[in-house]
Amino acid sequence: MSKIIQLTDPHLSKPGFSLQGLNPQERLKAAFEDIMLLHGDSEACIISGDLTDSASPEALLWLKDLLVDFPIPTHLMIGNHDDRSVFFDIFDTYAKDENGFLQYTFNVAEDRFLCLDTKKDEPVPSGEYCEKRMAWLDNELSKSNTDTYIFMHHPPFDVGVPHMDRIKLNEAEAFGDLISNHKNIRHIFFGHVHRPVFLTWRGITCSACPGINHQMPLVGRAVSTKFSVEPPMYAVIEIENGELRINLDAFLDRHPVAH
Repeated sequence: MSKIIQLTDPHLSKPGFSLQGLNPQERLKAAFEDIMLLHGDSEACIISGDLTDSASPEALLWLKDLLVDFPIPTHLMIGNHDDRSVFFDIFDTYAKDENGFLQYTFNVAEDRFLCLDTKKDEPVPSGEYCEKRMAWLDNELSKSNTDTYIFMHHPPFDVGVPHMDRIKLNEAEAFGDLISNHKNIRHIFFGHVHRPVFLTWRGITCSACPGINHQMPLVGRAVSTKFSVEPPMYAVIEIENGELRINLDAFLDRHPVAH
């Protein structure tokens, strides 16, 4: 059995600064400590975008230092809050695709994982997957019939939260048409929405886990602010003989019951 961890949307600020009244650095550090304690046998960890809240180089340097002592191979992705050039300046060992995007593949056991770059060049919240990136994805999916799992920041579908549905991937239909031509895609993992979400789209199961720092309320009027404080979670993904299991672990809100 293979075990993979997904975290998303840590929104790291400059060290020492809070965000939405919370400390994103402390929350990500707590997640890593919990993963090492309980899921140290994982083969890979993916952080699926919005590594930072405002593309802070200091935040990425802090993350780079944190990863030095994290034993699980970790694959980073960018989201709309990140800056591609700043990312490559700090994480200079990451390879760009032929058009300069942060897109790559890796394997765990017999399974293949594709990490996509859905960031627009301009600083806007919605996502973009241009023809050049589509061509890369089509080529990668055509290379093998191996079971393939896609990680992307922006979802190409509605999730039932109006604010997030307005800032999903712009090229949703074209993206859907492309992946519909390939029958080896087993699941799409995404971030961006700051909520646990599970759905089926174009016959493919899809999921997101909550953000590491703050969340987006399912119903906007549930709280008086745009964002909410709800339990952060990471996803524990287990794959065995083609079967997929996903559990969400609320690492900051796990306590023994009262006797």
